[in-house]
Amino acid sequence: MKKIIILFTCIILYGISQLQLSAQNIYNMGSFSKGAKSYTFGDNCRIRKAPSLTAETVDTLSIATPVTIISKNGKQETISGQTQNWFEISYAENKKGFIWGGLIAYAYTKNGDYLLLVGINSYSEHSFKGEARLVKKNRVISSVNFKPHNTDMQGFYGYDISVKKGSNRGLNSVNAVYLIDAEYPACGYTNGTTLLCRSGSELQYLLQTNEVSEAGLFSSREIFIFPSDKDGRKNEIIVHSIMQEYDEKKDGLVTQEEKKSRYRMSGKKITLISEEKIKGQ
Repeated sequence: MKKIIILFTCIILYGISQLQLSAQNIYNMGSFSKGAKSYTFGDNCRIRKAPSLTAETVDTLSIATPVTIISKNGKQETISGQTQNWFEISYAENKKGFIWGGLIAYAYTKNGDYLLLVGINSYSEHSFKGEARLVKKNRVISSVNFKPHNTDMQGFYGYDISVKKGSNRGLNSVNAVYLIDAEYPACGYTNGTTLLCRSGSELQYLLQTNEVSEAGLFSSREIFIFPSDKDGRKNEIIVHSIMQEYDEKKDGLVTQEEKKSRYRMSGKKITLISEEKIKGQ
């Protein structure tokens, strides 16, 4: 009976997550939403007359060209280890054509004159290679690589992915922070957030958090605490980690381990300075 309840809870959580994330993301469960607006992630992107690498090229688009998703085509292509569908798009003044999905930004956000594009470059050895590109006036001025969260994805990135921009969150040497969220709304899959920052016109990778749970049985999560947050510290990023397990006597999740890892920002360098064990070994 307990297994049935847990499975039912997972399904409910999955549905709720989909409703919430679909309203926010342009890339959900491995596909761009119909009508979603994004940008070309690659440069010199070939727009085809049909969904095929051998089809006639009807146009070539530079990076950060605005595009709108018309529909997903059933045909897939694998390039640099990454498998993606073809999508029919519209761009410019009612022009249309087909583009391979890996050439579209999976997420983006604007911050003044700066446009941040998030995409995936390749897949190999059970790992995706993600990249964030900072664009200004249709030119990439800075970029960083990161490892997107994934569990059991074989070349096809099936997660929901989004990015949020913010102020410097109290970090003196930073102009803006970016939080790239990756979520697969099902039990047992590793989700998390990749933290980037912009200092002047330079993009920098900082940290990642992870979260995984089995509904009602286990939960492990990490959250960022910035200087501007409650309990924040000057020029520090704190990663608060909590691991919980189901306790039959209390009929609920009970914290087994808890700690806070403190990282200090100094110019372009981030350093782990201490780990405080709050509970557990």
